[in-house]
Amino acid sequence: MAKTPGRSFMISRQKASIGLVAHYLELYDQTDPQVRPEIERFYETVKRRLRQLDFSWSIGPICRVRAEFDQAVEQFERDGVIAVVSIHLAYSPSLESSAAFARLNVPIVILDTTPALHFNAKTSPDEIMFNHGIHGVQDFCNRLRRTGLIYFVEAGHLDTSSVISRVEARLRGVAAAARLKKARVGLVGRPFPGMGDFQVPDSLLKDLGITVVPYTAHDTARSRETVTQEKIAEEIASIKLEWPLSDQPSDLIQAAAQAGLNLRTWLLDRQLDAVSLDFLDLDKATGWPTLPAVEIDHLMAQGTGYAGEGDVLTAALGYALAPLASAWTFTEMFCPDWTGQRIYLSHMAEANLDILAGKL
Repeated sequence: MAKTPGRSFMISRQKASIGLVAHYLELYDQTDPQVRPEIERFYETVKRRLRQLDFSWSIGPICRVRAEFDQAVEQFERDGVIAVVSIHLAYSPSLESSAAFARLNVPIVILDTTPALHFNAKTSPDEIMFNHGIHGVQDFCNRLRRTGLIYFVEAGHLDTSSVISRVEARLRGVAAAARLKKARVGLVGRPFPGMGDFQVPDSLLKDLGITVVPYTAHDTARSRETVTQEKIAEEIASIKLEWPLSDQPSDLIQAAAQAGLNLRTWLLDRQLDAVSLDFLDLDKATGWPTLPAVEIDHLMAQGTGYAGEGDVLTAALGYALAPLASAWTFTEMFCPDWTGQRIYLSHMAEANLDILAGKL
């Protein structure tokens, strides 16, 4: 299926910004400055491994004292990080850093690792200096817990464990939560009467950070101004290039084109991340001659959240989770296949276009 012109610009693919900071002890620079180059080499190794992950990185320096942690956090604030990966290259007193992180107030993923894979009776005492970061991790986590900050500890050797993958999973989860908290969800009509699972109170939406933007008379007026017959004709031509519709009545194709353009205009005007429509409330007089399923199929392929029947919570969740999967689609559970141990999923005409095209 060909991509319909004018759609790909609608969705932002901006990577989540993640901070990285290393903890160290000023006393060691004063008493054992000769070990610092080796400490820095290991930090460079950590940086290389983390930069392979699909995030935008704000790399902080090796920090030892409160002023240095304050500067690192100021950098993270400028870069808009949603989480910080923290590594202890040695012991570091928690009071040097905890106040700065309390001010930043984002989740912290502690990468608890060391250069050495083995440490036993045969290990040289010199290796203690390079491999005792866990001592600082304990101190740091104590302070984080007391201050109520969200943190995760992922431990393991860089080369022989899944620690980097586990750090990545934590960060992806944090990124999804951050998207959910900023989601702007358009609502056409009202939630389907009687469907209690997504009849959520406004207080819950506020706690989650979701903003619901209703379709109003202003949007109807805007649609009448912008969705012209010329644009509808162009949209019909594009739809016919994508879909085998030779046997479909022309009035249905025109309705799909008009509704799709109306939805696209509304999403752009209101800067929406997700949308939900209750088909019972669709009205030709307000720009909805039919459910805009063709446009919805495209939107889900591009990362816009969607759910049917006025379910703004699921629509927001779809937007939040879209970057975590190669593809997602809105659907509902309908019929169980007891013999095949499967569940038949269905809805109206909405499905991720890339899934329909067999790309995934």
